[in-house]
Amino acid sequence: MRIAVFCGSRPGRDSAFERAAAAAGAGIAAAGWEMIYGGEATGLMKTVADAALAGGARVTGVVPDIGPLQEHRHPGLTAYIPVADMPQRKQAMLQLADAFLCLPGGLGTLDEFGDVMTADLLGLFDKPVVLFNTEGYYNRLKRLIDQMIREGFADREIRRFLKVSGDWAAVKAFLEGYGKGRR
Repeated sequence: MRIAVFCGSRPGRDSAFERAAAAAGAGIAAAGWEMIYGGEATGLMKTVADAALAGGARVTGVVPDIGPLQEHRHPGLTAYIPVADMPQRKQAMLQLADAFLCLPGGLGTLDEFGDVMTADLLGLFDKPVVLFNTEGYYNRLKRLIDQMIREGFADREIRRFLKVSGDWAAVKAFLEGYGKGRR
């Protein structure tokens, strides 16, 4: 399975975020999955990539030809996919991945999450999405999604392909079981 990981290019203020990113990277490797991400060597992006690599996972960076991102490119990845800009990076990651894991992050992470959820809802693909809810980071977003459903702006279908959990075992089980018994 190829997992696209979206997360912060900063570490965040709580060291729990870095521990969770390291656990996710190690979990990806232990499951025998491949990791795809933005290719940077900063913040949680570096932490999750380093842990996945240390565990023997294949890690591919999708790296836009943008000065600051090239300057922070992770030097030790298995493979690199060069793209022209951020929209192309998102598009490549959407196409390459079988599933999506969102660790804590900022506006870029939120933007990527929104694109994945919209593509799932529009039926462009059927891929699972996980908000790795470290220290309750995504609690407010989960409540907002629940409100969207209650108010009629989103369908309950979201709950089929979206998992919100801070427990790696539950995340792994959801990803491995996704789609079984359908079709």
